[in-house]
Amino acid sequence: MSKDEDLAIIARAMRRARATQGALAILALLSAALWFMLWQNHALGTSPGTDLFSLALSAGSGCLAARFIAFYRRRLPIETSAAYRLLKDEPERVIWLFPQAVHLNIGPLRPAVEQVFIMLTGDGRAEKIHGVWSGSSAAVEGALRRLVPRARYGWSEKNRKFYQKHTGLLVK
Repeated sequence: MSKDEDLAIIARAMRRARATQGALAILALLSAALWFMLWQNHALGTSPGTDLFSLALSAGSGCLAARFIAFYRRRLPIETSAAYRLLKDEPERVIWLFPQAVHLNIGPLRPAVEQVFIMLTGDGRAEKIHGVWSGSSAAVEGALRRLVPRARYGWSEKNRKFYQKHTGLLVK
């Protein structure tokens, strides 16, 4: 595969993460509007406790929506993100790359597991690639290995010590 094809695989994974952020922003915004309308119409009752509960849920959902929207807007477009630019322009700076599983838990349910690929550079920067679901994990891993062939891959005590020795930074 060419470098452009590998970068396209990485960009697709990053766009998936952005789409998820956008969906969460819309969901939180709708939730805030719903709780606010219920509070305004006293649909949950008129006692001070339920009013306060509805107002708190409305404000919390609104804050969450604002956070997701700000995060979503700040990180557009993909091609200007720090992780993408690092892989495109300076892949030799990446000295250690490893995946980390992030579990999405909703109560006792675990509907999704996302892989986050963490790239560490010689100057101590850490860039992450979010949005890698199990179906595309192998493709993203292969693209990353081709884009940064000299980087150490995987989490191990040996790699951690190498990075610590090379940069002087402690890694837990």
